[in-house]
Amino acid sequence: IEHGLPAGWPAALIEDGTSAQQHVLTGTLGDLPRKVAATEPQGAGLVLVGEVVKLRGRLSWFSPG
Repeated sequence: IEHGLPAGWPAALIEDGTSAQQHVLTGTLGDLPRKVAATEPQGAGLVLVGEVVKLRGRLSWFSPG
């Protein structure tokens, strides 16, 4: 946002990706920091920004057993 991206752009944090403990938080650039702070993630994470975040449902490979 500080460098010109819109606050409404889709964003996601993937914690412990590709593991059984995977957790995904989605939101926008404007609200994702608040959501992340509220959950206090403990594992390794990857932040995705942009339209690809909207494909989460179509690309979901993981369903907890």
